[in-house]
Amino acid sequence: TRVTRRREGQSPMPLSPDQEPEPWSRIAAVYETAFEGLSGQYAAQVLERLALAPGRRVLDVAAGTGAFSLRAARAGADVLATDFAPGMVEHLRRRAAAEGLTRLSAEVMDGQALALPDATFDAAVSILGLIFFPDIPRGLSEMRRVLQPGGRAAIVCWPEPHRLRLMTLVRESLQAVAPDFPLPDVTPAWARLAGEPALRAALE
Repeated sequence: TRVTRRREGQSPMPLSPDQEPEPWSRIAAVYETAFEGLSGQYAAQVLERLALAPGRRVLDVAAGTGAFSLRAARAGADVLATDFAPGMVEHLRRRAAAEGLTRLSAEVMDGQALALPDATFDAAVSILGLIFFPDIPRGLSEMRRVLQPGGRAAIVCWPEPHRLRLMTLVRESLQAVAPDFPLPDVTPAWARLAGEPALRAALE
């Protein structure tokens, strides 16, 4: 049975598979191999823009396999990586241990209800993760809550679906190998926060 979550005053909404932890847990190793080459490019840009001094406390929300967390820890930041998928967290822990990154810890945690005190971190980051949250405003509020005064947040999202070349390539590939396969006509979960105007409005 598909898990549902209820926002206050609203009826339960069904979650898509990419909003549930089990599918992400199952693909952790594959995700690192197949996708981190791309997400890692965004993570590197975010780390450069944040310009964190060594010893700064950084929270990585929906950290996945650690594209950002690993880079930040290597640069000397004290990193807490969180993800709702236990398989992702365990995979990241193994990678951190293999590199001897003692400044990096990873915990299973819902980014919409962070089990963390207020005003704790110098920076909070989410690389293509928060965009999947059932309650995006809540996730943003939680990131803001745990930031110290003057702290910085960085959110990476995709452009609008019709501007995203990746979506076009996926559709073209499916049609080439399975022309009778019915393509979904629903808006994907991540597209609720897509493009600079949407991201700017949500942050404001």
